[in-house]
Parts: sequence; C-alpha cells; structure tokens
Amino acid sequence: SSGGYAAAGAADAIAARLKLSKADRKRLAQVHLGPGDEGPRALAYRGGIEGAIDRSLVAGCPVDALVGWPPPSLPIGGGAIVARGLAKGPDVAAVLRRVETRWVVEGFPDDARVDQIADEEVAALIGSSNA
Repeated sequence: SSGGYAAAGAADAIAARLKLSKADRKRLAQVHLGPGDEGPRALAYRGGIEGAIDRSLVAGCPVDALVGWPPPSLPIGGGAIVARGLAKGPDVAAVLRRVETRWVVEGFPDDARVDQIADEEVAALIGSSNA
C-alpha cells in the first residue's frame, strides 16, 4: 500500500532532520513495517535485535522472545555444500540461501537438522538437474 511508502518517507525525513547515523536511519525506517510474518526471532536474525524489538513494540507485540537472545550464526557454509557434491558457483549460493531460509523458518534448529536440510536441498538440486 502507498501508506507504507509514506511512512518510510516520513521516517527518512525525520531521520535526516535529526542527523541520525545511517544505522539509526535504517532502524527508524523499519519500525513502521510491524513485527513481520516470520516471528520476532527471524526478524532479529535478519535485521538485528534492536530493530526487531522496535518493530514489535510499535506493533504492540511482546518482546520476551528477544530479550537476552543472541541471534545465532548459520552453522554451515559453502564448503559443506560443495562437500555434498555440488561444484563451486551459483548453485552453492542458491542452496545455502534455501538452507538458511528453512533454518530460520524452523526456528534455528541444531546442527544435525541443518545437515539434514542441506542434504535435502542438495539432493533436490541434483535431482532437478538430472531430470
């Protein structure tokens, strides 16, 4: 909706007038977006704890799930995808993005589950290229 653009424009104008840092401008511009569909921890992972707390508070949502929660790092990298049989290149990056997306949606499961997800995504890509 155009209301979202208007709010973002207003936030940017306010940030410029207050001479906020680039990081604070980005944070302020994101507040109007609400808590998001993925949940507060997914929001915090993707955009930082402070921004996720801001968005949740403005939307009237609880922030208990964020307080004291350090966003984790994806426990797998491109090398682990290559080790599963893909050649280095754009396919590895695409699989890694799909693994990360599933990991976030599943609520940041443990390394064993990430390995399963990676195996599934690599198998799906290899299977689709052989079809």
